[in-house]
Amino acid sequence: MAKKISKRTKTKPRAVSLPASVAKLKKTIAAQAQEIREGQEQQAATSAILRMIARAPMDIQPVLDTMAEYAARLCGADDAVIWRVENDRLRAAAHFGSIRLVNEVGTLAPIEQGGFAGRAMQEARTLHVRDLRDAEAEFPGAKERGIAVGVRTALAVPLLRDGKPLGLIHIRRLKVQPFTEQQIRLVETFADQAVIAIENVRLFQESQQRNHDLTEALEQQTATSEVLQVIASSPSDLQPVLDTVIANAVKLAGAKQGHIRQYDGEFLQLVAYYNETPETIEALTPSRPVPESLNGRAFLERRPVQRIDARADYVQDESDYQSPGRVAGACSVLAVPLLREGIATGTILIWRDFVQPFTERQVDLVRTFADQAVIAIENVRLFQELKEALEQQTATSEILGVIASSPTDIQPVLDAIAENAARVCNANDASIRLAEGNMLRLAAHHGPIPSFAAAELPIDRDSVVGRALVERQLIHIEDLLSVVATEFPRTQTSTEQEGTRTVLVAPLIREDVPIGTVLIRRTEVRPFTEKQIALLKTFVIKPSSRSRTCGCSRN
Repeated sequence: MAKKISKRTKTKPRAVSLPASVAKLKKTIAAQAQEIREGQEQQAATSAILRMIARAPMDIQPVLDTMAEYAARLCGADDAVIWRVENDRLRAAAHFGSIRLVNEVGTLAPIEQGGFAGRAMQEARTLHVRDLRDAEAEFPGAKERGIAVGVRTALAVPLLRDGKPLGLIHIRRLKVQPFTEQQIRLVETFADQAVIAIENVRLFQESQQRNHDLTEALEQQTATSEVLQVIASSPSDLQPVLDTVIANAVKLAGAKQGHIRQYDGEFLQLVAYYNETPETIEALTPSRPVPESLNGRAFLERRPVQRIDARADYVQDESDYQSPGRVAGACSVLAVPLLREGIATGTILIWRDFVQPFTERQVDLVRTFADQAVIAIENVRLFQELKEALEQQTATSEILGVIASSPTDIQPVLDAIAENAARVCNANDASIRLAEGNMLRLAAHHGPIPSFAAAELPIDRDSVVGRALVERQLIHIEDLLSVVATEFPRTQTSTEQEGTRTVLVAPLIREDVPIGTVLIRRTEVRPFTEKQIALLKTFVIKPSSRSRTCGCSRN
């Protein structure tokens, strides 16, 4: 027992080292507490960044700005820079700290060859240098950048996606003080988060673009279907189709205004427009297709043409787009020809009141609408031809029916000829005169124009009908009022009273003997077409002599 007690008393001297142990323990606890605090701060920082990424997947700038600040503060660096790769160059996307950047935030710079950050990018790995000045031989490119602004310790962590660098996080100190393993891991965590943020933006943009493309395709398909429906529902009425075509072309191509012109053999005539102001419409006068105008160039070259900023090209000439362009404030202008079997038949012109080129897709879209307009025009033309042929056949059948039912009475036949001639040729009235001796007697009349001319007119050149019979020629006068005083004085008074403007008269010839005339009239200046002239000839016996025109006729 005594021996055991003595052994216990020998352990008492250990109490002498207790203060040192307590100090060591406090130091250890303080270090652990600091490490816990740093870990908590780092965890809080990474969590905050992830929340920012989740809240705003398309807004990457606040994420990069916050990341640069956290990287500098939590790693005790004098600054932090986040770089992004763009077309084999680097752009400073975010910066926090006191060290001056050689290239300001937002500017592009080449990836430095032989530099510290450039090496990290090229080798796609984290680089950490204790003293950049001592490592100048290893990184000669750093002399004019990092070393020039006083950098000593540096850390560069590339942003890697599938081994390919998307950018770089670069933190720096102005004194020699290596970064700890924990700080390096933190920056590498930030790099991974930056890649996530960049990828989120890329995927979101791709998704948005796909949605935009799908929406655009659907809008185009809907517009095309709408035009085709109008074409189907209006086989004989071109105007609703052209109105729908220009409205869709303007809206879907991102323009403000636009119009369609058709070529009449001499001029490009306005036939449809969308969102044009009254002042602009007034300025859209008929114009010849000259190369100085955008419409003219598109028509003559048979291809789409555009001016990105037409304001610089406005001059005083015949250019049809320039005058309305000045009125409307047109900037970017696009003209697309209407082509049928390679031949230009008109144009579509749209414009914006701001400078922005029309994209290739938008040009192709307007081309599609131009093709639809051509289809509609051709459909109406074919429909009109069929209608005219049917009307002609019906009129001929009706006259033959009257002839068959009245073999001894010519009056019903003449009345039927007058009625059908007016209707089929779209005239205001028609009259038939028969020759009796040296006079032309009014035998039949159909239409609302009152007849102030004498019931009988001498067969001479002083009246339109008399001259047609004397010369045995078809006479077409675009505006009778402009020539009646000098050419046909016998009917000047009656012409002025009746308000007759455009006239077409054909002689009735039987066995080469003139027996009368068929006259059709309009109270407006609107020449008869070649088809209408041909239709009138079907109601008369064709003369052997050549037809002639008078006045300003186009036929």
